[in-house]
Amino acid sequence: MSFLLPLFLSGTVLLGVPVLLHFLRSKPQVSIIFPTLRFLGPTAVRETNMHRLRRWITLLLRCLIILLVCAAFSRPFWSSSRLGKGRACIVAVDNSFSMQTAGRWQALRDWAGSNLTDLGPGDQAGILLMNPTPRWLVPLSDNIDQVRSTLSSLDPGYETTRYDAALRLAGDTLAHSGAREMSIVWMGDEQGLGWRGVNFSNPLPSGVNLKLPPVQSLPKRQAGIVKTRWDIAGESPALRVEIAQFLPEHDTRVLTISMNGKIVATQNVLLDAGQPNSILVPLTGITADQDQGFKVQLDPDDLPADDTFYALHSSEARTHVLVTPLEGGPDSFDFLRHAIDSTKEVLAAPLEAEDIPDAEWPTQAVVIVRGNKPFQSPLVDRLDHFLKAGGAAWILLNGSPDQEAWMKQQHLDLKPETPESDDSPLHLRNWDADHPLITPLAESGLMTLLGINFYQGVSITGINATPLATWDDGTAAVAEVSADGEHFLVSGFDFDRETTDWPLKASFVPFTHSAALWLAQQQPIATDWRVGDSIPLKGEGTWESVDAPRAQPTIKVTGSIRPEVPGLYRYNDAAQPDAPGRLYAVNLKSEESDPTIWDTPNDFLALSGQVSRVSEPRVATINLSREDAEDQQRVWWWLLALALIFLLAELRLANRTST
Repeated sequence: MSFLLPLFLSGTVLLGVPVLLHFLRSKPQVSIIFPTLRFLGPTAVRETNMHRLRRWITLLLRCLIILLVCAAFSRPFWSSSRLGKGRACIVAVDNSFSMQTAGRWQALRDWAGSNLTDLGPGDQAGILLMNPTPRWLVPLSDNIDQVRSTLSSLDPGYETTRYDAALRLAGDTLAHSGAREMSIVWMGDEQGLGWRGVNFSNPLPSGVNLKLPPVQSLPKRQAGIVKTRWDIAGESPALRVEIAQFLPEHDTRVLTISMNGKIVATQNVLLDAGQPNSILVPLTGITADQDQGFKVQLDPDDLPADDTFYALHSSEARTHVLVTPLEGGPDSFDFLRHAIDSTKEVLAAPLEAEDIPDAEWPTQAVVIVRGNKPFQSPLVDRLDHFLKAGGAAWILLNGSPDQEAWMKQQHLDLKPETPESDDSPLHLRNWDADHPLITPLAESGLMTLLGINFYQGVSITGINATPLATWDDGTAAVAEVSADGEHFLVSGFDFDRETTDWPLKASFVPFTHSAALWLAQQQPIATDWRVGDSIPLKGEGTWESVDAPRAQPTIKVTGSIRPEVPGLYRYNDAAQPDAPGRLYAVNLKSEESDPTIWDTPNDFLALSGQVSRVSEPRVATINLSREDAEDQQRVWWWLLALALIFLLAELRLANRTST
């Protein structure tokens, strides 16, 4: 016998209490004979002996009660193994959208069904959906027919693969099933994404057999639309589509954009694996007077689920840019604010400049910080709080002492940059043409960014600063900074006319526009919803599908909704029945598009003693953990029950020996 909590056995020292009390009441050694009792003779002797025997029995019962209570609290159990009965099988279903690869779902469903054919009376089966969190479609039970029928009618979903939680839940459920043969039928495609985060050093419970399917072949053609954003192509609004290419190395596809079922643009695109594929598609004749939903499609490949993306252009899509006041005279012209306001009516991505509030800065806005006052109290405290809360800022430097002190707190150093002479100003060089901030400008040529004159500047150095452009001497002039959860853009110049002629150049407005938009995209985008996200809704209303790959019912919702299928949806607020409703675009999570399988099969061997790809019997004896063995046997309950019986007997004897 073993004990789960052996520390409670130390309570047996209490045995000394009843023993001590017993001997304190023992009979004196001196005998005094009373004349009136002499004639009782042998009868009196027998009564005295019986009384003494009861006292010894009472002592024994008291000691046993203490021993039983201490043993019960110590949680005793016998052997940690048991003999199981029957078979138990859990089909763990990967319902991520990578399972929609051509022919994959049907093949894996047939394979999983073949593992259920031999189950009969006395056996158990269940179906566990893996994603987004494990949930029982059919709990483990002896209703084998229900499991078979449910599996045969099951369709793949649109979730993202996560394996670990389902693996542990299935293993623990089988370990407590009482079955002789236990197996997890793994109806998954062994995608590398799903196995990330699985602790292979923590095996499944002893006796649980993990049955993996035949390795699925990779798709021959696979690409997925990652995201879209609004941009400008010349004078026209445009949609920039980012596409991830996986197989083959190079491929040519057809990209189509439609609105309300009508095609508005078509373009042939060349895609390269391992490279960013950013496609700019001009859209002419689009107005911004109402919410508009767009369907972006590639011609289907072997995994068609991620070849469709839903984009939304909202009439309220203007990005709010908060600008600190210009520190100049009353006659100073604010070129920066004018440049931002000039994009108010741009459909692709309008901006609107606003004054910085006299309160905490809202994190959903972009903040442009310039001058010296924002680096002094109380504004510097708001700046720090804004960045720590995830806000996006663009910091324009002029090299003041307060700016330098604040930058040192960010582990960045500043050094003044001055031209050799008035006739030889500073210039920006080595622009990172692949950076998303610079890419829209690079398409029209970077020469416009090379001819800007600066008469004063600051260089930025530090391990957390990634240069986007440098001064003539190679030191950073524009940098992206990421450190300690804070993210901001910093430039070693401002836009004062005394220090630069950039505000008079044609590239000034496009650069300002691109920088503010890029910063806005670094924040969580409230319109970029993905399958599985919980979308907050205002009040009560109805949620209906406008365009989705599968028919979706119209439902009443309150407070929020969690879509399980991508598409365009409309929410109609019950409090505003005459309003047109608000559109929501819901798309797939792009990481699921990667078809790469887990490349270390030995990890599967670490999960269970044998990883089989065919159905076969496993074990007859199941080793249980100490906790499971004690929980199933519950010896402590019987010990407490026996202690109660002895207590009742002790009370009866104690009453008789006390008289």
